Amino acid sequence: MSLTSATHIATQHFDYIILGAGCAGLSLAVRLAQDPHFANKKIALLDKAPKSLNDRTWCLWENKPGYFEPLVHHRWNNLYVRHALGSKQLGMQDYAYKLIRGIDFYQHCFQIISKAPNVQVHYGAVSSIDAATGEVITDGGHFSAGHI
Repeated sequence: MSLTSATHIATQHFDYIILGAGCAGLSLAVRLAQDPHFANKKIALLDKAPKSLNDRTWCLWENKPGYFEPLVHHRWNNLYVRHALGSKQLGMQDYAYKLIRGIDFYQHCFQIISKAPNVQVHYGAVSSIDAATGEVITDGGHFSAGHI
């Protein structure tokens, strides 16, 4: 029998760990939270701090309404090319250039995630990742998973 120090932190185990609550991490977490295939899987979303600021925007081109369409803050249907001899307006045919504000995206995603009993959000800066063992250590806890 070995003794552990008083500072030992128990490792929490999950089936999946998503590192980062940015655009990609939140998109994945929302999709997993809403997919019945993952309903019995334990999922952790790790980020260093809560997302409470409008700290960025995401823009994308789409030719039809997308998954995050309700969050589109502004869209453009024309493109302007400017150069030394003047400018020209170009139609983008079926495409629109869409802008999503970070704060709207965060709030939308965390609202969905908060309703998923199998998804947990944990905050802390990641200090190490061991892909071979599936272990992630943060200043907010120790985690392990079959998939990171």
